[in-house]
Parts: sequence; C-alpha cells; structure tokens
Amino acid sequence: MNPDTGYVSGVLNQDSLSKAKETALAECRKRDSQGSCKIVSWVRNGCIAGAEGKAINPPGHWRSFYMGTEKGLAEAVALAKCKADSSLSNCRIILPEGCSLP
Repeated sequence: MNPDTGYVSGVLNQDSLSKAKETALAECRKRDSQGSCKIVSWVRNGCIAGAEGKAINPPGHWRSFYMGTEKGLAEAVALAKCKADSSLSNCRIILPEGCSLP
C-alpha cells in the first residue's frame, strides 16, 4: 500500500513471506510511481480483504482495515470493522478478498 496515494496492491501464493513482501512492494512501486509503498498486512493459510472509511474529524482523511479470516468472510469482516468505528463514514471495500490456502 502507498499511504500517500491510497494505492493498494497485493500478491498471493508466494514461496515465502520474504518473497511475498518483496513481490508485493515491487508490484506497488511498478503501478504507483510515488514510491512510498509499504507492507500493511499479510495472510498465510487464510483470506484477506481491505476496507477503508473516511474520517469525520479531521475531515478528508481515510483509515484502512485489513482483515485475515476464513474463505468467504474477509470482505464482510473488514467492512464490519470499518463500520464499527464511529469516527468514520462511507466505508467501502478497497481490496477484494484474496486467499492463500494450502
């Protein structure tokens, strides 16, 4: 993820955590030339999705949630986590569910 631009990317089914991180950062930098990409979450033998919500105060700032869980639930869990935060509005999925399963 590039926290400066909000660009989100990810990779699945890599041989190791270090290879997954290296590949995810390279993919982010390739598509978002700002270059401020960082790893914000990872999952092994599970699924992950991301949601974000717009901060009410200070207005205009966005906050993201990345949730790892079992297949079929990651988007719902990430969105519920965002909606449970009363300081946020306009919660939406920004990273569709992806799974890294054995």
